[in-house]
Amino acid sequence: MEHNVTVLFFASVRAQIGRKEVELKVPEGTTVGDLKEELIQLYPEAEDVLRSMLAAVNREFSDQETVVPPGAKIAFFPHVGGGSPRGRG
Repeated sequence: MEHNVTVLFFASVRAQIGRKEVELKVPEGTTVGDLKEELIQLYPEAEDVLRSMLAAVNREFSDQETVVPPGAKIAFFPHVGGGSPRGRG
């Protein structure tokens, strides 16, 4: 059985793909990793960027093995750098 999900793109991946979101039908049991592979098939020009992106499923940080539930919103965004150690000590 398939279900719909909404994929949101941020920063460099949005620039590469040229869209801020896309609706996809995915099979039951699809993981974040599976979804990344499907997106790479759809947008091969963004492969390098997609492979380095972090993901959040329904606003929760998620790893590659997280199963994407029906109706989920999955956001792909770059790693965020940490702050400086100024002011400590």
